[in-house]
Amino acid sequence: MTRYQTIPLINKLRTVKKVQTIGSGYYDPATSTGGAGSTTGRREFLITEKQSRARQKGTVIGAKVKTSTNILDSNLTSISIGVHRQKPTGRFDRVGESENILSQLQAAGVDAVATVLFKKKFTVKEGDYPSAVIESNSTLPNILANIVGTNTSGVSMRILNNTDTEFDIDWTVGSTTANVIRVQLIYEEAPVIMCIGDSLIAGHNAHHSFLEVDDTKDAVEKSLPYKLSQMLDVPVQNMGIGAPSNKSADGDARFNADIVAYGPSACIINYGTSDIANSVLQATYIANITSMITKCINNNILPIVININPRDDFSDANHATRRTWNGLVRPLVEDQGGIFVDTTEYVGLLRASTGFKDDKIAEFSDPDQTHFVEKGIEAVADAIIDAISNSKISQTIDVPIHPVLRTAEKQAIEASEGMEVYDSTLSKKQIFLSGSWTDI
Repeated sequence: MTRYQTIPLINKLRTVKKVQTIGSGYYDPATSTGGAGSTTGRREFLITEKQSRARQKGTVIGAKVKTSTNILDSNLTSISIGVHRQKPTGRFDRVGESENILSQLQAAGVDAVATVLFKKKFTVKEGDYPSAVIESNSTLPNILANIVGTNTSGVSMRILNNTDTEFDIDWTVGSTTANVIRVQLIYEEAPVIMCIGDSLIAGHNAHHSFLEVDDTKDAVEKSLPYKLSQMLDVPVQNMGIGAPSNKSADGDARFNADIVAYGPSACIINYGTSDIANSVLQATYIANITSMITKCINNNILPIVININPRDDFSDANHATRRTWNGLVRPLVEDQGGIFVDTTEYVGLLRASTGFKDDKIAEFSDPDQTHFVEKGIEAVADAIIDAISNSKISQTIDVPIHPVLRTAEKQAIEASEGMEVYDSTLSKKQIFLSGSWTDI
């Protein structure tokens, strides 16, 4: 497969920038009770609840947080909101922190949901951890509202007292709690692309999305949305959810809240394998997919629908259904001006009993025979990028960006001085200078 073309459509999508006033991250102020308190001096809270973590890369310009009963106490001197990033060692760096927002929170009043825009903006990556700092002249309870968190581990927040370290922070030396301050980050940019679907989109088995609660599955860099964000250099949000809420009806039911409300330029949709596995009727599946495509079109969102992928543990009859449904969905998408992504030639392996590429290439298949390992997810990402590149929509726009190439392809072409590419094998951008490739 040759991958030398540019991806102009993505540039058109990228130009549609909006202030993301909704923000991203789980928030439920109605059920917040009690509150996180202060100590004499400085207390910092690391929010480890999975559903509260950063769901896209971008620039944070504010946050939504709920005050509690002692927010007006005169002993409070400062409150700030920040973001931490975990390192391979398990320790953390603080990658951004707001100015003192105490006055804005006090102006909101007691037990109030405050939306605060920061003077100090900072950049985050998908998976970063929100944090909060409270400084006080005395020990006070109930300053910022909190609630019992959702993490399956039972630890939703870590606490450090009177420690102000910016780099290489060891949060394990502090205390832990099942409760969590709900901080919802507000981005300067709406996500360019949002992804909704079942466990393939969510990232299983290595990763569970930040809508899910299993904080033991946390390899975000192995998920399809994360890889697309890195390869295309645009904000992408992962709205995938695995079993049991993994069928097309589940996606359609939450589509307005989880996709339309965020104002993306494009939405990648992938449902069907669980519909087949759970004997959903063809008419029901087609109606659900049609509904999601229609919601995209009605809200100026480009629909990008991935086919139902090959799957090793499906019966021949299941695969006959899969191929039929894929054949029905393609014109539904393309007739509405959307993009259909067929991954068969990228991940499929011939099954002798059917004569079609119904199984997955062995090195792409997870041991459970349903999901992909990281190499398979990268192949699906390649299929998506190629489908976008080759679409009629893309051909009408002439704004080139970095080509996306694998290392072998990159070295095989005749590189010119100053040529820039994104190397999908190395997951980095490089430039050709003085006869060799250099990271940029």
